[in-house]
Order: sequence, then structure tokens, then C-alpha cells
Amino acid sequence: MPEYTLQFIIMIDGPSSDQEIVDAIRTPFPDSGGGPARCADLRGNFVDIFANSDADQAKMSGEDGFLFYGFELQASPTKPTIQEAEQIRLARDLKAVFESRGWKAEVGANFEDKL
Repeated sequence: MPEYTLQFIIMIDGPSSDQEIVDAIRTPFPDSGGGPARCADLRGNFVDIFANSDADQAKMSGEDGFLFYGFELQASPTKPTIQEAEQIRLARDLKAVFESRGWKAEVGANFEDKL
């Protein structure tokens, strides 16, 4: 049986740099720990942000268009005590932050149907 993972990704379209995404996160989450410029420690997750090598504006329409958004955020639990409900809240909160800036954001996760 495959292992159920609480890791999730958010594909993001709109910002001009990974640093802009980090800044967007650190404003509502001032307790997010530092790290390399494009990384953060957030609610028991290591968050990494990077440019999507498959980004393609022409392919963004359609059901799977989010796969071609400009940036990808990966959130991976760093504590074994993290529960699904906590990951759902974090994914919702991050998506709301990005959408409040007028960016498009799509979550990919085993629990995405619960968002």
C-alpha cells in the first residue's frame, strides 16, 4: 500500500520572483523562520519556493493549466506529530495569501479534495 503523505505543493502564477512569494508569506506569518532566501520554516513545515522549469503562459488554460504556472511552493512536514487537519489549514491559509495579492494558486495534495 502506498504511503499517505502530508506534503503538498502550491503552483503559483503572478509574482515576478521567488523572493516576492517569500515576502508575501512572511507578512501574515511573521513567525516563519528564516533560512535560505527562498525557504521558510512554517507551522512545522519546511517550505521551499522555486521557479517552475515547465512554466509556459501559452499552456496555462485548460484543466491542467496550473502545472505551467511560474512558481512552485513545496511544503514538507518536519515534525512527525503534524496532522492532516494542520496541513489543510496551512494550505488554505497560504492559498488565501496568494489569492489576496491577485495571484492564481492551486494546491496539489493527497487531501486536496478537503480544501
